[in-house]
Amino acid sequence: MKILMIDDTTTLNMALKDAFIQKGWAVTVANTDLNDSQSILDTGKYADDVDICLNNMYTPSNTQEKHGQARISDIFLDKWDLNSVKYIINMIDMSALIKADDYKGDKQVRLDNVMFNAMTTVFNARAEGPNVCNAYMDRDSMVEAHVKLFCHVIENSIQVWPSQLVLNKPLGDVA
Repeated sequence: MKILMIDDTTTLNMALKDAFIQKGWAVTVANTDLNDSQSILDTGKYADDVDICLNNMYTPSNTQEKHGQARISDIFLDKWDLNSVKYIINMIDMSALIKADDYKGDKQVRLDNVMFNAMTTVFNARAEGPNVCNAYMDRDSMVEAHVKLFCHVIENSIQVWPSQLVLNKPLGDVA
């Protein structure tokens, strides 16, 4: 398995990278600058060399490039058109699941996440093409649970591919 990670600087992303490497998967980190249009376009150069794009970096809300994360997903969807053995996981803030009137955070971040919802619905409705999954999460908590879930999804990607993952509550002790 060959995985492209857009970023590996957060606690969660470092843990994911370590887990992927321990499983023997090849990991490339793009270190894309989501505030730079050329850096975003250059990320597409990895498309031929990877099986999975882990689109795991938010676009900063105070930048000129407002939709960087969405543009990366769009680039890979375009490059992998009609290729049903390629996979994109968009790591998305939980804000996409909150009504606009109830959301108190950055409105641009929420709009980007809602846009991912629409993109995923459209692309997963096609019989051919890359498989897209939106993973809604709080990136600062439950790191171990996120790592286990992502590894499980990737390990089983040929048999089943979810269109959405939501991990927002700790599982607690399992007897």
